[in-house]
Formats: sequence, structure tokens, C-alpha cells
Amino acid sequence: MKLVIKPHRPRQRVLVAIGIVLTVIGATATAFHYGHWRSIVNSMTTASLKRGIMDDYVDLKQHNEELLKIRAKLERAAEIDQYARIDQQKTISAMQSEIADLRLELAFYRDILSSTVAATGPHVQGFKLRDYGGGGRYQYRLVLTHVNKDDKVANGYVDVEIRGQRGDATHKLALADLAEPDSGDLAFNFKHFRRIEGVLQLPDDFAPEEVHVAVYEDGRKKSSFNKIYDWAKIIN
Repeated sequence: MKLVIKPHRPRQRVLVAIGIVLTVIGATATAFHYGHWRSIVNSMTTASLKRGIMDDYVDLKQHNEELLKIRAKLERAAEIDQYARIDQQKTISAMQSEIADLRLELAFYRDILSSTVAATGPHVQGFKLRDYGGGGRYQYRLVLTHVNKDDKVANGYVDVEIRGQRGDATHKLALADLAEPDSGDLAFNFKHFRRIEGVLQLPDDFAPEEVHVAVYEDGRKKSSFNKIYDWAKIIN
């Protein structure tokens, strides 16, 4: 057996032990800091990604709102254009209807002026009817003339009676009872020319056939004018 004598170095052992401990601590710290750093980096990356997504979302939302505003403007413009076309069509239709009415009225007065009958006292020189929106509503128009040497004012009233069938019986209806509130008064006071017009409403179950018109001047029992009109012939 060989005896080996080693030098006793307690300080060196302590230093080596300390070095090992420090190495372990350093490694542990390095690993800890590396993991923490990676966590921070990952958090920053996630936050950056979220912020980017949020920015894109905000941009898209703003763009969508702008598109919605543009669409609303276009739809409003289309509506305005449509209303304009409708109003224009209504205006054109109204003008055409007015022109047609004026032509009828001109023809109406032309017939009056071309009449060669020398009337004594107030007379009905023209009487017309036309459908006024359906439902038994009709617009009526009659023209009174008065020719006399003394140029006096004519006073009196017009008696208008509509006769026709109601059920199985013949009925007489007075225009005064059928005329709407804003219609012209059948009583007259004029010198040479007077137009009376208004709107009448017939009952639903009444079928008109004739219109009897008589003119009575104040102070006279006998009518100065009396005529029967065929309903179908005086409807425009």
C-alpha cells in the first residue's frame, strides 16, 4: 500500500464551491431573464398585432360609414329625381287637362256668340256637364244671357231639376239639393252675361236621364226660358 500525501487546501475548495454556486445562480438567472424577456417580447408582439388589427378595424369602419353616407345621398337623389319626374308628369297632365277644358269652353262660348236667336229676358244660352272624379260627382256649367233695349239688370233664379230612374220609379232631384257647398248660387243679378258653375253629387242608386232647366225673372210668373236637356248629350 502506497501512501499519497495531498496538500490540505481548504480555501481552494471553498472558492471552487462558491464558483459552482455562482455558476448555477448565473445560469438560473439567465434562464429566468431569458424567459421573462421572451414573455415581454411575445406580449409586445401580441399588443402590436392587436393594435394593427384595431387600426384596420377603425379604418374599415370609417370607410364603411363613408360608403353608407354616399349610398344614402344617392338614394335620396334617386328619390328626389323620382318625385321630380312624378311632379313633372302631374304638371303636364294638369296642363293637358286645362288645355282640354279651355278648348271645350271656347267651343262653348263660340256657340253662344254664334247664336242668332233674339232672346227676350234672361235665358240659358249654354249648359254643360262633365264627370268630376267619379263616384257620381259632376261639374256643371250654365251661361245666362240677357238682351233688352233698356239695358236693365235681370233679377231672378234658375230652376234646375234632374230626372231619372231610382229603383223601379222615376224620380226628380233638384240641383239646389245636390250641389256641393262651394257651388254657384242659382239666384242671379246681372245685366248681360252670367256664368253659374259648381259640383253636384248624385245618389248611388240614381240613373240620370234628363235635365229640366227653367229661368224665372222676379215679378213674372211665367218663365223666360224652359228647356229639357238629354243627360247623355250634355256630358263632355
